[in-house]
Amino acid sequence: MNFHKSRIGAVGVESTQLLAFAEVLNCAQMYVPFKYLGLQVGGNPRKREFWKEIFDKVKKKLFKWKGKNLTFARRV
Repeated sequence: MNFHKSRIGAVGVESTQLLAFAEVLNCAQMYVPFKYLGLQVGGNPRKREFWKEIFDKVKKKLFKWKGKNLTFARRV
């Protein structure tokens, strides 16, 4: 594992503890909110902005799927 490229982050942990873990592992510290596997971690899911990126990705995939499954006459 390349610790120089790695970063450590956590939700619900004190910043002093997180900093201590980062020093022990010799890696950088991430700050909340951060992205993990394309999803935001530590944000407020009650806000619309939290879900906007996910909705946009789904809408883009549905648009491509819909275009493939329409007949030529309907696309025109």
